[in-house]
Amino acid sequence: MQSDIEEAIKTLKGVVSLTPLDHVDLPRYLNNLGGSFIRCFERTGNLPDIEEAITSIKRAVELTPPGHADLPGWLNSLGISFQSRFERTGDLPDIGKAIAIKERAVELTPPGHTDLPGRLNSLGISFQSRFERTGDLPDIGKAIAIKERAVELTPPGHADLPGHLNNLGISFQSRFERIGDLSDISKAIASHERAVELTPPGHAGLPGRLNNLGLSFRNRFERTGDLLDIGKAIAFQERAVELTPPGHADLPARLNNLGISFQSRSKRTGDLPDIGKAITLKERAVELTPPGHADLPGRLKNLGISFLTRFERTGDLPDIGKSTASLEKAVSLIPIGHAGLPLILQSLASALARRFERLGDLSDIGKAIITQVRALELTPPGHAALSSHFGNLGSFFVKRFERTDNLSDLGKAIANLEKAVKLGDHAYDPIFLNSLGGSFLARFQKTGDPSDIGKAIATQERAVELTSPGHAELPGYLTNLGESLRKRFSQTGELADIGKAIASLEKAVELTPHGHANLPLSLGYLGTSFLARFRKTGDLSDIGQAITSLERVVELTPPGHANLPVFLLSLALSFKLRFKKTQSFDDLNEALAYYKRAGTSPAGPPSIKFDAAKEWAALSYIHFTASPETLLAFETAVRLVPVIAGLEKTVQHRHSTLHSISTFTLLAAMAACPLKRPDKVLEWLEQGRCLVWSQLNHLRTPLDDLWVANSSLAQRVLDISKALEIAGSRTSRPTMGPSNSTSEGVSAEEEALSHLKLAAQWDSVLATIRTTVPGFENFLLPLPCSSLLQNLPENGPIIIINVHECSCDALALMAGLDEPFHIPLPCFSFEKAETLRTDLTGLLRSSGMRVREDVQGSETEQHRKPQQSRTGPHGETLASILATLWIDVVKPILDALGFSTVTMNARTSVGYTKDLMGGMSWECRGMMLGIVGLKWQPRSLLVFDSRKVDPHQALSELPRIWWCATGPLAFLPLHAAGIYDNGNSETIFDYAVSSYTPTVTSLTSRVKNARTSLDDASGLFMVSQPDTPNLSRIPATMEEVRVIQAQLASRGVPKLMLEGSAATIEVGLKEMENYNNVHFACHAIQDKDDPLQSGFHFHDGRVSLSAIVKKNLKNANLAFLSACQTSAGDEKLSEEAVHLAAGMLAAGYRGVVGTMWSISDNQAPEVAKDFYEYLLAGGGKGIDASRASYALHHAIQKLRRRSDNSKHSLLTWVPYVHFGV
Repeated sequence: MQSDIEEAIKTLKGVVSLTPLDHVDLPRYLNNLGGSFIRCFERTGNLPDIEEAITSIKRAVELTPPGHADLPGWLNSLGISFQSRFERTGDLPDIGKAIAIKERAVELTPPGHTDLPGRLNSLGISFQSRFERTGDLPDIGKAIAIKERAVELTPPGHADLPGHLNNLGISFQSRFERIGDLSDISKAIASHERAVELTPPGHAGLPGRLNNLGLSFRNRFERTGDLLDIGKAIAFQERAVELTPPGHADLPARLNNLGISFQSRSKRTGDLPDIGKAITLKERAVELTPPGHADLPGRLKNLGISFLTRFERTGDLPDIGKSTASLEKAVSLIPIGHAGLPLILQSLASALARRFERLGDLSDIGKAIITQVRALELTPPGHAALSSHFGNLGSFFVKRFERTDNLSDLGKAIANLEKAVKLGDHAYDPIFLNSLGGSFLARFQKTGDPSDIGKAIATQERAVELTSPGHAELPGYLTNLGESLRKRFSQTGELADIGKAIASLEKAVELTPHGHANLPLSLGYLGTSFLARFRKTGDLSDIGQAITSLERVVELTPPGHANLPVFLLSLALSFKLRFKKTQSFDDLNEALAYYKRAGTSPAGPPSIKFDAAKEWAALSYIHFTASPETLLAFETAVRLVPVIAGLEKTVQHRHSTLHSISTFTLLAAMAACPLKRPDKVLEWLEQGRCLVWSQLNHLRTPLDDLWVANSSLAQRVLDISKALEIAGSRTSRPTMGPSNSTSEGVSAEEEALSHLKLAAQWDSVLATIRTTVPGFENFLLPLPCSSLLQNLPENGPIIIINVHECSCDALALMAGLDEPFHIPLPCFSFEKAETLRTDLTGLLRSSGMRVREDVQGSETEQHRKPQQSRTGPHGETLASILATLWIDVVKPILDALGFSTVTMNARTSVGYTKDLMGGMSWECRGMMLGIVGLKWQPRSLLVFDSRKVDPHQALSELPRIWWCATGPLAFLPLHAAGIYDNGNSETIFDYAVSSYTPTVTSLTSRVKNARTSLDDASGLFMVSQPDTPNLSRIPATMEEVRVIQAQLASRGVPKLMLEGSAATIEVGLKEMENYNNVHFACHAIQDKDDPLQSGFHFHDGRVSLSAIVKKNLKNANLAFLSACQTSAGDEKLSEEAVHLAAGMLAAGYRGVVGTMWSISDNQAPEVAKDFYEYLLAGGGKGIDASRASYALHHAIQKLRRRSDNSKHSLLTWVPYVHFGV
């Protein structure tokens, strides 16, 4: 008992303290005191106890004179103390000292001495301990040799002989576990059997020796799979437990070992009663282990593993909960630095990974990776367990890649699994080969490299070969091999591959016990293989078998399982393909039903649910266009788009995710038009476009009303939103490679896990607000059409143009109308838009319109000078592109809305004709007239003399139009559409003042929060960078800002100008907070790979959008970006507006002036001068962003007149655009 040991220590301490230093018995007392501390340490695992033991015995050795008969014994005890500390901490110097001290003890023991065999045995145990730590084979060889000598020197019948045989057997067993030589495990069994035979019945050591004999049989079973061996193991260990009296200190350990044997048999046979017995025995072992006992964490670990094993067999969720709870408790109890901690962490990581597979919660796989990396960090170089750590970590990266499609995970997976295989541990080889094959398969699916699928099949075939028949893991390996063969068939079309795939999967299904958690996966892959062969051969029997297999999968998969939508999707596809073959509407209805189930499933990967909902929508639209199910299907799919690109991802990862899915929204909008549901067109385009900027706007939603209703929740929203903004702006690690260091990997994983937690907290706080705060039931939910139509601008319509391959349509949104006004565009098409975009890109490239440059006196002047001879790939000029946009898009919209011209000639006419408005409702006509403050008069003509009118006043009478285009049209200059002919021009400039908006909400939120006045802080911050290091000179930027400076001074508007080296990143970001308006005359860059890293070149580097967005500029007003391509965007993300102008809107600016391509350094100062001249003409000390569109219109008209308004000048002035209010 612990109390007895403590009492002995107390007594011996008293004896030592009373014994004189020169007393002959003092070393003996010190040695005995040290022995008591060792026993106490073995009981509690407290390091101070073993430190006391070492101190006491070391003092005993020091006080013992050379040649003393007891010195070898004290040395042996001291070696045992160092070994005990090593087993607790894993510190290699301790085991080295233990060996050195014990070797000295053996040397000092005379040949023939009765204690020599015991000391040899003790020395052998130390060599074995070091081997188990390092895996160094010479150590286990020495251990065996020394223990064999100990056995040889022990006379037959000696009481210690069974013990020495027992320890020799343990060493043979350890070497077997390392190199797998069956002769070693046979020798181990022989030694243990002899030890048991020589131990008399009733001997205290018999239960322990029976236990070790059972362990040897279990080890051989795990190597050979011979069920007779595991049966013997269980029998011997059951006898060991029976012979161990209740309350014995070793009873919990023997119960634990017996439980492990039952678990081993269960993994081999799949027998559920065995795993149940394992859990019962291990639970009893944990119960009998006193709190604080050194072995308690290890027993909790083993119990957690058993719960995990049963979960893997049954899929029962309470088991995985108990598994993680046991393992987390084990981690919390084991001291930091303990040698056993890495293995416990590894087991916890495995449990978390399994829970991720079942529930699909990304935080679980993130925690699994962090936990496994920590285990790897704590494992010293050369340790035998390194192989399993690398293997587990690699498999976890594979699992996360399969969910997130992040290539960096795949690179890390392959790197870690290759390390695991290289380090080599025969027991784990099939496991790691199987996982490595899965990694190669995943990379093949991503890159299409045929060598990868070859590697996948080869490694998985090797895994199958190394696995004994009847092994519990064999069905899983066969399943994965079958899937790889199917994937190769999909690429090559070789029927031999799909035949092998089906054979492998059928065998896997046959070997998998009924009720096993992995059976649905094997059946699912079998069904998809039959489906693949049907698609190649058209054999209806194959599609029948596919459906049969997949229907069984769906029946066997529990509701809420993360894989259920995957199986439902495959089953739906099978019915769809059979419908195409048979035209049976029963099959069609089944397909629709299963697509619906998959798309609306409460669990599973959002990307899979989106794929299902998309198919459901498309199939329903084709065959049942008018059905309510069609709209529901599209609604379901559109709502999943923002879930796929959720806040748990970085902005960079969200954009890469949206590459392949963002255009679906355009299909949905197209489908809603013939159904006469313009409300759905508007809702879906708002929900599915510009997601990243919309998410940022949500994080910055004004909380004034919420502060009044519930201040604590408002503060919570504020805190989480700020943290999510920072987390989302992280730059993702380069793809397809491992981290440079383990610590770097841990840091990155912890950041990602923290990001996931923040996203979950955001969802949670929104749910709380919607369910507990009256009036906030729809807080930050997608807005219905009726809400989207609120706060529309009064002075002009918003025109949304949806460009899809099937049709092109416009929606006009006007203040006062209760629904969008639909305008078909039958003369325009997606193909035409894409051709115009390609032509414009080619034209700009051939014209050298890339960056803002000084062209005076340089060879580039002629290169940059716009020329009529510059044409696109199909011979188009910019004039022809603008004419096509005018004829096919803009003019039909203006006609439908009843716009007529305002011409600034000798006389000015403003009017609306009844003919032009013939297609509009009376309400719409009246509304359009109200935009310019006129009463509608059929065929009336209002005439006034322009010589008596201020041109600024005449310009302000033009209505405004906000363009919101989709697809390729988003990259085309709608604001400049027109016929540009010196003799007979007609352009958009004659009808309205154009602006752009990425989304409707982006504009209406600014209208809603319009400022009634501007304070003295609303001055202008200007930056001029004429000589940015490593970039071309743009000297006219100096003139540009100085002209503006003079204009502001004359009006008394606050200002600050930074030029050249004064314009640093740090100062610039600070001044953006001090001034509401900015004017940047500098170089700019658009980063298509990571749009938040796009930015403006200041003297010491790039001021990125990420840095600007983080500033949360609450009073931001107007940004004039006198740089190049600040609104160019990325054609791969046409629906995301990934350009600097949209980014500045997202950062909070109410209006932005940008450019679609490069601008002339010579003319930029003139445009800026004319812009601010108009803007400041309104009076007052502030800058009114709502006048910016008119100011730009004014400046561009003046530039056109200076350029003779010729076709040749189009490239010069067309790029200027306005965004926002």
